Amino acid sequence: MQIHTDVKIANDLMMAARLQRAVLPDGPELPYLSSSIVYRPCGVISGDVYNFQLNREGELAVFLGDATGHGVTAALMTMMVHLSLENFPGNLPTDEVLRRLNNMVARHNTGLAIASQLFRLSPGGLLRVAHAGLPSLIILPASGDAPVIFHQGGCPVGMFSEEMVPYVEETRQLRPGDRLLACTDGLIEWQNSDGISFGYERLMQLGNDLRGYAIEHLPKAIMQGVIEFTGEDINHDDVTLLCFEYSGAH
Repeated sequence: MQIHTDVKIANDLMMAARLQRAVLPDGPELPYLSSSIVYRPCGVISGDVYNFQLNREGELAVFLGDATGHGVTAALMTMMVHLSLENFPGNLPTDEVLRRLNNMVARHNTGLAIASQLFRLSPGGLLRVAHAGLPSLIILPASGDAPVIFHQGGCPVGMFSEEMVPYVEETRQLRPGDRLLACTDGLIEWQNSDGISFGYERLMQLGNDLRGYAIEHLPKAIMQGVIEFTGEDINHDDVTLLCFEYSGAH
């Protein structure tokens, strides 16, 4: 009886994993933007989620989230958030989207939260971004200048019913060739055998060092750099890395 139950649970988890992956979109194909993605759950199902939404003006909104905890509860949270994002108007400011999402999640009293990041990029290169507990979006300027990060950040979505730290939208004008890196905590908190995390500074430096890589190869090259640092091919947290390159208005 126990074996039968274990098999059923394993099959259910596999079905849940297939459903979870099915709702995750492929990288957007846009005249002004190229992208590439690494998505690596640490188990069968994941607490990471990402979403792309294109509005009538041709602006792409990108959401990245990392739910608290692991396993089924975290995976269910990602599905709830993903479906909720589909119902929000495509022209809302990024901070307002996080505000509405926070109210929705907190209202359900799940006891869970999801560290998030949302940015919107126009065909003309205007970048608008708001953060809610995830590491800052990284800009790698085509000019070769130092990486650019953002400094405003609210609490993870759903942690509090009221904004203990307000969500704030920040903006920057991108130039052709500028790149964007967005990741969940699993990447920068990946540790080596001495217990040292790869860290955010190393990620910025690695992205900077790999400027010569085509955007479609950049995420895998970054992952290889992380694995070389940690000495481990397996992490104990979900990892998602989104890479974009702005090519300019056409």
